[in-house]
Amino acid sequence: MADAQRYNGTVERWVEAKGYGYIRPDEDGERSVFIHARDVCGSGHRTLVVGSAVEYSIGFDDRGRRQCCDLVAIDQAAHPGSRS
Repeated sequence: MADAQRYNGTVERWVEAKGYGYIRPDEDGERSVFIHARDVCGSGHRTLVVGSAVEYSIGFDDRGRRQCCDLVAIDQAAHPGSRS
């Protein structure tokens, strides 16, 4: 389950073939956070572009590891359906 707080960050890495990547939080000192394509808000093919600004919540997987949830693109380049 995701927390209610929203965070800002930048797409650090995106592996299109596998549908996952990592977000670099804007908060200094925070570690990169995993993101899976299913947690990118939007319809159709969900993809992200490296370097794009995003907003997200933090949740935890079944092993207790941090991951992004409810991720939305802030800038045009990262909207779901765009290609890198």
